[in-house]
Amino acid sequence: MDLLRVQGLRTCFFDGNNEAKAVDDITFNLGYKEILGLVGESGAGKTLTGRSVIRLIPPTGRIVAGKILFKGRNLLDLSEDEMRKIRGKEISVIQQDPLSALNPSFKIKDQMIDVLRLHLGLRGDEAYSKVVQLLRQVGISDAIGTMNKYPHQLSGGMCQRVMIAVAFSCEPSLVIADEPTTALDVITQLQIIDLMKMVQDKHNTSIIFVTHNMGLASKICDRVSVMYAGKIAELAPVSKIFQSPKHPYTKALLKTIPRYDVKARILYSIKGSMANPAYLPSGCSFHPRCEEAMKTCYDVVPMLTDVGEEHFVSCLLFPECRRRR
Repeated sequence: MDLLRVQGLRTCFFDGNNEAKAVDDITFNLGYKEILGLVGESGAGKTLTGRSVIRLIPPTGRIVAGKILFKGRNLLDLSEDEMRKIRGKEISVIQQDPLSALNPSFKIKDQMIDVLRLHLGLRGDEAYSKVVQLLRQVGISDAIGTMNKYPHQLSGGMCQRVMIAVAFSCEPSLVIADEPTTALDVITQLQIIDLMKMVQDKHNTSIIFVTHNMGLASKICDRVSVMYAGKIAELAPVSKIFQSPKHPYTKALLKTIPRYDVKARILYSIKGSMANPAYLPSGCSFHPRCEEAMKTCYDVVPMLTDVGEEHFVSCLLFPECRRRR
């Protein structure tokens, strides 16, 4: 049984009569204690997919179609009050920039106690002790000193550890980690990944891991969903994505990863840029940048199809993926 099942999700932005399909007919599932990576370039729709799951999208955006089944309940049918009870307690978020996610006006302990009071009803010494326990759990040895500081007094890595402590404080079933290592150096990135994996194992939590970094995805994810222009291009177990990628976009992303065993004077880059969701090209959205594009790619929209062994791909190189707009 799946913890989360997203079916035909479509989130659009509106500007007058113009409609931009930022998330377009997304379908995926997430099992209990599973880590699913959403991978792709900036503008692929990764972050908005995560925000759509918890119904926190910008005012000009709207979820116009689909279902978001969390523990069997469609989150799109719930009232805003009901969603507030779920956010933070059953589904929590680790933001991309911890310094902007934490309130600079309050000490760490005050912000953490607010969460514990709201969702768990903890107060006084009980809440204080819980904060100390949570900070030590994420590897902060001087928990008491840290909790009495303001966010600007901590390093980026320490702030991210605090955010992880906050995200897992109520032992949620699902954590959405939105580019949690982007602002950190390489060494700290690996430490944060190891920390997230450790805490996830402890609480049996499922994670949606949003990233543009294929290397990081390979270290933490069980399955990977490669996104392009608001759609899923490929979805498969992480080993299949790296060992036998099917979609030309996935292959191109893997080529961009520098390799220590290959000498290259010029690093590979994908030509062109991400398609604008307000002005998507006809047919397959990736065809203007694709090195394997065919004539049919210009007017036929590929359909995400199972090509065997839990491997899904949306590419006209596979005849079973064909359908007309």
